[in-house]
Amino acid sequence: MKKTLITFLIFVCLLLTVSACSEGGAPAGMQTVDCDGLPYHTYLPDQWEVRQANGHLEACVSSSTPVAITVRHVRVEEENVNDYWQNEQKKLESLYADFKIEEKLTEYTVCAQAGAVVSYSGKLDTRSYRLLQAMTLKDGTLYLVTYSAQTNVKTGTDLYGTYLDDAYRVIDNMSFAEQKAEGGTAAEPEENEKGMIRIGDTATKGWKVRFFAPKGWLDESYGTFAFARDPESNASVSLCMEETEATDFAEYWEQTVKALKGVYPDSEFAYREASEEEKKDGKTEMLVYSECTVSSLRGERIDYVLVTDTARYQCTKAAVIGGYKLYVLTFMFPEGSAEADANERVISDVLSSLEIK
Repeated sequence: MKKTLITFLIFVCLLLTVSACSEGGAPAGMQTVDCDGLPYHTYLPDQWEVRQANGHLEACVSSSTPVAITVRHVRVEEENVNDYWQNEQKKLESLYADFKIEEKLTEYTVCAQAGAVVSYSGKLDTRSYRLLQAMTLKDGTLYLVTYSAQTNVKTGTDLYGTYLDDAYRVIDNMSFAEQKAEGGTAAEPEENEKGMIRIGDTATKGWKVRFFAPKGWLDESYGTFAFARDPESNASVSLCMEETEATDFAEYWEQTVKALKGVYPDSEFAYREASEEEKKDGKTEMLVYSECTVSSLRGERIDYVLVTDTARYQCTKAAVIGGYKLYVLTFMFPEGSAEADANERVISDVLSSLEIK
């Protein structure tokens, strides 16, 4: 049976080495990533691929190993890490299926001051992840290290445990760099004529796209997986490259729906009665999807309702063939978060701004 192979995912790793960061003086087995404009200093594992983007650091083991670390800082309203985590956990429970706290929030030193660590797991579409987060708060700014590992379903390899020591070394070697925070500022993201911000890493090998999301959404992209999320509603949009053995869009959608229903069986898709010609092939009903244009390329779009254990999402997927790759856009809007017309405007604006070169 043919099946879709998703090879570039939310935790797909980065292929661009930081050029603005100094080297030398790092602990054994680690590299210095002391970049101008960031209010912290840390080290990352020596052989990992690292870059600075959108005011934070990102690193991965390799392009074929779905294990990543991010180090970032963000202004928050909460006054302590316990309050921050309580609010963050609610958002994560609606984002991940089968969300589970693996190790509860525990006191831990981060940046040489009181902080905490927590570990959790969950599923995104058909993929399972285990994550560790370490955090501390100072003067209204949250400093956060996130270590993520995708389960290798083919080999059963425990990628999370394999690189966990590296994650803790990053956390333990992190410190504040206040003077550098005053001396530099992060570059403003590029905006298009509609006031949308550019997301994703267009310097990554094999990833030649221009992709914009609504202003105010958070850019949480990794290499060839572009992802933006509205922090208020938890709506999101992503763009990734897939490989498929399907011979046409109809077969691709059938495989995609089958995979989604396998994880979220209560999800809802629209069907129509098969035509007389289709009935000759033994089919009684067909998925409803429509043609669309993405970056001047012919694409196909399907609208559906994703039903998880904790929430319902109005979703749209748009797929387009570019070269030898299948590009897939996925929009997710929590039901009731906005009017349908508003969601459709977001879809239209993102589709019209996307450029595949």
